[in-house]
Amino acid sequence: MRNKILIFAVLISLVFGGFTLLSTRVKAENTSWPMFMHDIQHTGLADEVLDPHTLPLNAYSWKAPLIQNSKSSPVVAEGKVFVGDYSGRLYAFSAEDGTKIWDFTTENYVLGAPLYNGGRIYFASGGDPNRPTKVYCLDANTGSKIWEFSPLGQALSSPIYVNGYIIFGTVGNPSYVYAVDATNGNEFWKREVAYHEYSSPTVIGGTVYVSTFSGLIYAINLYDGNILFTYQIPGITSMGNESSISTDGNYLFVTSLSNLPDVKGKIIALSATLSPVWEFSERGNFVSTPAVDDTAIYVGDREGHFYAINKTTGQKLWQFDAEGPIDGSAAISGDFVYFASRDKKIYALNKNTGEKIWEYATDGEVYSSPAIAQGGLFIASSDHYLYAFFPTANFYLNVEPEGRVIYAGDSTTFTISFTPYGTFAGEVTLSLKNPPNNLTYSFSPQTLESEGDTATLTVTALPQIVPNVYFLEIEGRSGNLVATKTVTLDVRPQVQGSFTLSAQPPQRSAYQGESATFIITMTAQGGFNVPVNLTLVNPPPNTTFSFSPEAITPTVSSVLTINVGENTPPGPYSLTVAGSGGGKRSEVNILLTVVIMPTGDFKIEIVPPTSRTITQGGTSFFTVKIERDEIFKGDVSLSLESASGPLPNGIIPTFSPATVPSLVDTAY
Repeated sequence: MRNKILIFAVLISLVFGGFTLLSTRVKAENTSWPMFMHDIQHTGLADEVLDPHTLPLNAYSWKAPLIQNSKSSPVVAEGKVFVGDYSGRLYAFSAEDGTKIWDFTTENYVLGAPLYNGGRIYFASGGDPNRPTKVYCLDANTGSKIWEFSPLGQALSSPIYVNGYIIFGTVGNPSYVYAVDATNGNEFWKREVAYHEYSSPTVIGGTVYVSTFSGLIYAINLYDGNILFTYQIPGITSMGNESSISTDGNYLFVTSLSNLPDVKGKIIALSATLSPVWEFSERGNFVSTPAVDDTAIYVGDREGHFYAINKTTGQKLWQFDAEGPIDGSAAISGDFVYFASRDKKIYALNKNTGEKIWEYATDGEVYSSPAIAQGGLFIASSDHYLYAFFPTANFYLNVEPEGRVIYAGDSTTFTISFTPYGTFAGEVTLSLKNPPNNLTYSFSPQTLESEGDTATLTVTALPQIVPNVYFLEIEGRSGNLVATKTVTLDVRPQVQGSFTLSAQPPQRSAYQGESATFIITMTAQGGFNVPVNLTLVNPPPNTTFSFSPEAITPTVSSVLTINVGENTPPGPYSLTVAGSGGGKRSEVNILLTVVIMPTGDFKIEIVPPTSRTITQGGTSFFTVKIERDEIFKGDVSLSLESASGPLPNGIIPTFSPATVPSLVDTAY
């Protein structure tokens, strides 16, 4: 029996027949690579952009020793890197510095990638038919065994998780595909397949796809294990299919090799019903699984050729030649694609052109596939080491929120910051790469000087903009380092009608260090019926303000509170409150007079009786006495407020005088 690495590629879709491939970028410390080729689609698409320009030259960040050679591809989750080797061990290392956290010893080889799911690690041990083969479930934090399962045949590959079950294949005569309960390892079903099931299942909807060593592709019912249909890869007259299936949800991508000298391997794109779409065959034999992005697949062959192929047409886009066979699969990160070769090197290419950007030479042939997560690149080599590479200096952008809805004619804002990693300590200058027509924007400030600083991106959709969902690419640049973040802007047509704003009172005075409040109301005309967002256009220096609530309707007013700083210059300030909503805009002016805070203090006394009964339509008078201390000589402004809320409707207070001069101590 041949001892080959079993590489699993898995996909799960909610709708049979295809779905849209999406990739979401998240913060580096939150990213993971939980299984072979990252996800259940086995796209090889990383959650973060790892720019190879920032990786160290001719150096690694750390390497961790393994007992024996490793063909296992690492997975990364919860700050740990998990990988196996030929000694039968599965290791857990710290992703930060490579410190070994635990290892678990089995009775056979650990050749495939493990699977992380829900705090557990699942992996297969097999390859030597003279020793037991098992699938294990361990606690990911401690390495303690939760359950084990003994299948028929040799389990060599990376298991996958679907709907609460672990699905994997075995190599033997006969061979099987299994589904076992992820919680306890109990068998759910098993299905016999043709000689040597090297591939990992791919799941679309309720159908499981596997490819066998003889080139026979199976479609199996996920729920009962019954065979639905099959497809034979043509031209394989000798055993030759070792790779797994990858998919973008529309096509299945299958590679093969041939052991006949006059027959070469091929790449075939199949539909979900296993109908051939296109075929690519040039010079090589393939054992790796294609990585997939929005436009292309990326795969290497055993002649050392690495290809980018249009995933719709099967046409070759470019080719890069390594110096040895390529058995492992690739990882895609932004505009870059990473892979390794048996020439002992790890490569990073520009995925659009095939230009080599970075390489590192290990001391052994590399069969492993790279994992990109936690801000770094992880890969095992046959030199008995697990390698990690982190950027020497870089940063990524944080934008809140990641999407906004506005109307044509409105403005909105995004808050931007950056997080450094490695040794990055520079400034970041912001720009918007692809603004659509009739959209204006500004950054304030445009340059972030250090971590923790924030900038506000204000975008305005002019009235003539075409309503659409726009993808805005925010770019941060520091020297040669570039990070981007894409946000959505959903621009909708203007609504009918208009509105006006009013403020009560129209003017206020406030001492330095105190606050003033205004009530802002909105009146709608012509059927206007959407909330209006408020802002203070020109606040005085050294002040802060807030609206409660921030959006108003004809029936809901907002209280504008302006907090005056102790060092706000005294004097009158003509301020503008602006409201926008539904693509319409209105303003109202208010006057805030900042007064120097006098020294000393004063008291107010109401001459008895302080409780009065007033008939409707009547008037009542109170005498207000101002008692100043020896230091306070300032004027005193009087107002009437209710201790429990607004004054009752119809009560109109007047003071004579409303502001009591410094030499006067009585008002009425």
